[in-house]
Amino acid sequence: MKLLLFCFFFLINFNAFGQANSKAYPDFHGMTLTEVLDIEGWIVIDQAKGNLYIGQNEDTVVILQSGKHRFESCNESADLLADEERIILVLTSNDGEPKVTIQNNDFIARPDEGGMLCYLIPNVSIKNNQLQIYY
Repeated sequence: MKLLLFCFFFLINFNAFGQANSKAYPDFHGMTLTEVLDIEGWIVIDQAKGNLYIGQNEDTVVILQSGKHRFESCNESADLLADEERIILVLTSNDGEPKVTIQNNDFIARPDEGGMLCYLIPNVSIKNNQLQIYY
């Protein structure tokens, strides 16, 4: 009986307090950079080019943000920033044009997650075969 109650309590907590992401992210896998830039509703926040693997062609990392909103000032509504999501894409190439091989929808902080900052801006670079992300 205790096990049954524990399982029931666990399921209620899991469903009640679990994170639910209703945002439908586009699947960018296999797309080229020009195709990624043509997706409506997403803007490029930052991008970097360099070699992530020794002996490979040049790779590209792109950070996208949903919406057509461009940040203007700290006086803007937090509600405006709260709905904007970010995606990081890594485009690699073996032979020819780079294509998206890695897409992460959870790693890059959203614009309103900066604490005391009114708008969090990521800066991405590739140095010494390493991806570096600064805020």
